[in-house]
Amino acid sequence: MPTDPRTRPVWRRSFARPQPPFTPDQAALCLNAAETVVNEVQAVTREARFPRKRWIDWLCRRSEAYFRTSRCIRERFSGPHDREWLRVYQRHWLFAALLQTNAKYRRRLPPEMWGGHSPLACPPTFAPALRPRRHAA
Repeated sequence: MPTDPRTRPVWRRSFARPQPPFTPDQAALCLNAAETVVNEVQAVTREARFPRKRWIDWLCRRSEAYFRTSRCIRERFSGPHDREWLRVYQRHWLFAALLQTNAKYRRRLPPEMWGGHSPLACPPTFAPALRPRRHAA
């Protein structure tokens, strides 16, 4: 049985058409997970003017969009560990989006957050994900 998702046929990775959206219980779980993830990032970055509502709304919409189209994510978000999977995916999405929108987060967020780990659980002495400087010759 192959474990690499790229070896699976395309028709097995996603649905032919979007599936039903979140139930009210799943929507509440998604909102709670998004608030938790945004609170973690705000605690690590120590920003007073962090756009919380914008990122919470964005994470909820992204989670529901993937829930409706991806087989793998739908199974994980509906399974026994749905809260943990929601937080893992939302941490990864928020980390990637913050790095794309603002470069100052590259020095403030731990690189382990890319893999879905909590930035609060990472040790404070993480190596920032910076490009090496080029010296003028």
